[in-house]
Amino acid sequence: MKRVIVSTLAALVFLLPATASANNAIGTDVVRIFDRNQDDGMMNIIFQHALTRTSAIKASFASGEDLTVLELTYKAYNQRYQNGTYYELGGMYVDGDDDTEIGFSAAVGYETSIARNIILGGAVQMVMIEEEIFGYAESPIFFPRLHVMFAF
Repeated sequence: MKRVIVSTLAALVFLLPATASANNAIGTDVVRIFDRNQDDGMMNIIFQHALTRTSAIKASFASGEDLTVLELTYKAYNQRYQNGTYYELGGMYVDGDDDTEIGFSAAVGYETSIARNIILGGAVQMVMIEEEIFGYAESPIFFPRLHVMFAF
């Protein structure tokens, strides 16, 4: 199942039309890789496609020792696409060893271009989901995010 999802996200990169040079972005969340409180670190990939000059749709896939997380969110920028503050709303599917849950995700963050095609961003993400699947006592759960993306 994990390979199918990763293959699908990779195929989206090549199938979606790229009319502008920075319509799409692919990257990773650095905090999710190294944070041992998030399933002892999770390998992840993020794909983002611009809908308008101030909005985008984002899909992400993360996999750790016990959990697999698939997120699909709508991202709205307060200034410009990939440059400024933004908010994000969407859903997530979490597959654990013996449990599967669907939850709600919201984030507030900031993104900026540090080079021509490199985007750096950070956010605070709130997740509303069955608490036990992430191993926390109560919901909502807050996670830090620090992502690096290549825009094309």
